Amino acid sequence: MRDQFHSIVVEALLGAAVVTADATPSNGADLQEADALDLLATIGIDASLDGSNFITVIAEDSADDSTYAAITNTKYLLGVTPDSSGIIATINAPAEDDVLVHCGYVGPKRYARLRIDVTGTVDIICSIASIKGYLSRSPAV
Repeated sequence: MRDQFHSIVVEALLGAAVVTADATPSNGADLQEADALDLLATIGIDASLDGSNFITVIAEDSADDSTYAAITNTKYLLGVTPDSSGIIATINAPAEDDVLVHCGYVGPKRYARLRIDVTGTVDIICSIASIKGYLSRSPAV
């Protein structure tokens, strides 16, 4: 069997927490020593989600891990289609929660992340993580 454990680096960008307002990781995933990146957001359960109370997941990238911009170019994200604001998922009904939002990043910037934007009154557990692969150093440390 092949060993993937030593071929990837998994990082928590935003630890699991109850989200009641916008949640932005303090830093993004650094691609300096990796040639592949997957971004994941886990969204918990909130029975009050509706057209007025919802969350959106936004993909962003940055050259310096300081100034982030929404990713709107569909060529830079795999598995999702961002809108003109970088939104890759909208969770606005109880039937849509308890979900994993997953995308691949193939853009030109060194850093990328997901951000959770809250509209209305929301009380939901979320987290954001990254998986880096095709590392320039192996095994992963």
